[in-house]
Amino acid sequence: MAGVLQVGRGSAQSISLRDTALLLYRSLLRTARVIEPADRRPEALMEIRTSFRANRNVEAEEEINKLLAKGYSKLGFMNIMVPPSAQKDLGKTKGTAGRYVVRDGEVVQGNATRAGMRSYIDTHSLDPEDLRRHEHLLRRQHFLEPPPQHVQELIERESKEV
Repeated sequence: MAGVLQVGRGSAQSISLRDTALLLYRSLLRTARVIEPADRRPEALMEIRTSFRANRNVEAEEEINKLLAKGYSKLGFMNIMVPPSAQKDLGKTKGTAGRYVVRDGEVVQGNATRAGMRSYIDTHSLDPEDLRRHEHLLRRQHFLEPPPQHVQELIERESKEV
């Protein structure tokens, strides 16, 4: 199985391989904790840990890539043994999930947008009844029209007090 936890930290390539190996290791452990049958779990966890420890000091990039490919192959096989009820929990990460974009040379959380571009809604593929219902609900909650007079008066009164 893959394992290159002590790859030299000098180059960007080695850091990338190290991060990839760690990500694979965590994915394998996470998947091994939910495979079926349950009596196979301890054996799978031990095999993963042993394999990564045995290949800890591999530094040849070609060998690392072979080990990573073998590890991803095993991960694919293990995913077959995961019941559907547990599969939805495997993709969850703690605090890192989301959308990220590069703005001004920095990676920030957010959506990719282009200045001056309008969002496009394809109304041709929508069911006309669904669209009517949506507009009805928006009107009912006063999103498509100005607020009623009594609400405007409250807003003005509160803005004067503040």
